[in-house]
Amino acid sequence: MKKIVADEGHRRTQGCMIVDDDPQMLALLNEIVESVGGCRTRCFASGDDAWRAFEEATGEFALVLTDWNMPGLDGIELGQRIHALAPDVKIVLVTANAFLLDEGDRRRMDFSGVLEKPVTIEALRGVIRLVTQDAGAGGPDLHFLNNLPIACR
Repeated sequence: MKKIVADEGHRRTQGCMIVDDDPQMLALLNEIVESVGGCRTRCFASGDDAWRAFEEATGEFALVLTDWNMPGLDGIELGQRIHALAPDVKIVLVTANAFLLDEGDRRRMDFSGVLEKPVTIEALRGVIRLVTQDAGAGGPDLHFLNNLPIACR
């Protein structure tokens, strides 16, 4: 796989990929991200569909919000594949099972953060701010436990 690294100016114009097999959660995340972040979104109901789309349009996304537990390709495997192809893309795992991940798990995933469901508007706003303000800056990765950011690295 060829690694893609976007320059900072390009990253700021990129969109957000949202992946969740729950149609209601997908619609809610999409609505919130579009309203608070003002960024383009593309939604996918499966990790497999999201991966195919990412391979076809790698430079389109600066941020990926993905559910963990989905049929087929789960959110962790999807995020690892995306990170291997485009290491500058911010990947946030959105899950009701954040309590199952310890710090070692989060480090191995090499994601930008974990956002615990139920998701608040404030937490999503913080994630979007990380992408737009820390683009290419190598800022701290965050874990959102009960929607409060905690540095993970």
